[in-house]
Amino acid sequence: MKNEAVVFVHGIWMKGFELLYLSNNLKKQGYHTYHFRYKSLFQTPQQNADLLKRYLDEIDEPVIHLVCHSLGGIVALNMLERYEPFKPGKVILLGTPVNGSAVAKHIHKNAWLSWLLGKSTEKGLLDAAPSLKQNRDVYMIAGESGIGMGMLLAHAAMKKPNDGTVNLEETKAHFIKQHISVPYSHFAMLWSKQVVSRVIEILEASQK
Repeated sequence: MKNEAVVFVHGIWMKGFELLYLSNNLKKQGYHTYHFRYKSLFQTPQQNADLLKRYLDEIDEPVIHLVCHSLGGIVALNMLERYEPFKPGKVILLGTPVNGSAVAKHIHKNAWLSWLLGKSTEKGLLDAAPSLKQNRDVYMIAGESGIGMGMLLAHAAMKKPNDGTVNLEETKAHFIKQHISVPYSHFAMLWSKQVVSRVIEILEASQK
């Protein structure tokens, strides 16, 4: 077993079960895996960032990697901005709209649908994520095909290429060390062997 932890942070409306495929594959590689679960609708990203920090403080491994899907990446970036320096480790974002979500903005303007976002919009999905001030490698794996909630609820906000929920351009930022595009949707990427391989490659490279 590696003396390294990988903490998974789920996205909006989720509870983390959708990340078990990734988690189980990383366990096979010798990583200690953990799942941080939070209330994506009833607490703001900053409130959840504080809870994430407390959760990480209880982990003994000296290296802690973060693998975050969608809104989970915004929670993690808020945590790192507020609490650096922190234990070393990679940050891998999966389809996180670090430039703000056009779909969320579209839904937020609709009085009938805005409740779907809850408090995730408060310094969260409507805004650009915090830029990291400390030296930490951040990677992005983003989908560029598929059907998702964005196509169903906010088709007008979608621009090609996209993963059905997040526009590809929303996943790019200057602090991202490497941006990787994969031919999957926002959720299908979580069950992709290609994404598993990419995540493992990134984590293994951190040891060199």
